[in-house]
Amino acid sequence: MLAAAVDGFFILQTTAFSQPQTGKCGDGICGPVEREKGVCPQDCSQNEVLASVPIPASATAGFLMGFMLVDLNEINYAVDLGAKGARHGFWFMNNKFNEMEGAHAIQSLINKDFELIAQVVPMPPFVILTDYTDFKDKLRELVRKKKEIFKYWQIGNEPDLIHQNINPSYSAWNYTELFLAASEAIREECPSCKVILAGISNQYDSSRSNYQFYKDILTAIKEKSKFQKPFDVFDVHLYTTDNSRKNYAKAEQAVSDYKKLLKETGYDYEIEFISTEFGTYSARPGLLKPIPLPFQSESFQAETLIKMYTAFFNAGATKVFWADIINNYKFGFHGEADGLFDLTGLVYNGKGSYDAANGIKEGTRKESYYAYKIFASKIQGKNIVEKTGDNIYKFTGENGIVYIAWSDDAKISLPSFIKGAIRVTDYLGNESVEDASEVVVDKDPVFIEMQ
Repeated sequence: MLAAAVDGFFILQTTAFSQPQTGKCGDGICGPVEREKGVCPQDCSQNEVLASVPIPASATAGFLMGFMLVDLNEINYAVDLGAKGARHGFWFMNNKFNEMEGAHAIQSLINKDFELIAQVVPMPPFVILTDYTDFKDKLRELVRKKKEIFKYWQIGNEPDLIHQNINPSYSAWNYTELFLAASEAIREECPSCKVILAGISNQYDSSRSNYQFYKDILTAIKEKSKFQKPFDVFDVHLYTTDNSRKNYAKAEQAVSDYKKLLKETGYDYEIEFISTEFGTYSARPGLLKPIPLPFQSESFQAETLIKMYTAFFNAGATKVFWADIINNYKFGFHGEADGLFDLTGLVYNGKGSYDAANGIKEGTRKESYYAYKIFASKIQGKNIVEKTGDNIYKFTGENGIVYIAWSDDAKISLPSFIKGAIRVTDYLGNESVEDASEVVVDKDPVFIEMQ
């Protein structure tokens, strides 16, 4: 089936990795045979099961890591990686909401204590609804059924990108109308649920038109919303493509820019910042022509993952989701292979040209897989971060203290307050106990724990 994707916003896609699998009766998964033959009603009455499962109280504590989407065949990877969150799409098509993204994985993710963010999107995304009556009625019904599972509800995705790259006639007011209708339905049906403004795409230069586009949206929402706090959460998306070892700074800059924009448009209450999709690639994408994109190694992707996660959390983000677990295939313009989003995963699919040229088999884990896993094990659940030096960050929680350190330029020694015997863990998870005075930090991030 045709795949169409722009900056992580996909219209319709099926891949070898998104097909529902056949499981055993009682595993909570409605597989193709179970669904078609009706042989396991307890698995396939999924809506009733989902509505009765409460979200775990522990899922909201501390910094949280996850993925933009976790499909059925990615669950074991997600659990092994230590992820605890995922975004889940509900697409409004043919006058009803359809669970199009990872629907077969939801029960398993709930069983694994994942915090799930619902995203409601009219499809195709460039369609402009002229009457929101049915949309609101169906959304109320959806929220009523799912509100014990989904405590965060996002309205739309990257409207600035729709305007710029898909439908130039899609205006800030068109998104505002969608937001006003959806937020009213969500607030009325679940007052305790969090409303998330649509994620903003990958351009953060305040001179760019998308900054003004979101300013227009924020101004209109502030003026027209019936609620004193129209939304609770702001979502920043970020994909880096410049092969710069300092590109992690874009995460902090993005959050800073949009905090400033919120203040300028009169949002004077506390707003949570998250990122439901960010990442960078390994190898060399073949798309985004005529812009040539540089080759990026596995190690570069892995190091950048740790640095960008650190930067997002240090900037104040609470939940940060990497884009993909497994590389996509032909997830791009015109169904071409080796696009940007074919290469942002942590696991090879064995189908891309880079995989073939280097004899890489399906399921081979990149260095970024191990970087994500070690970062999750050290940082997730901690709730305080403090920058204690140039690229030295102190993360604190009930489970202890860990420092992350690296140097962009010359090699450096550790600051004097880190002393004595310390445990040093590199970005691949290799550990050693050393004297702090003898440790030298370079471009490769390390985790440091005092003994």
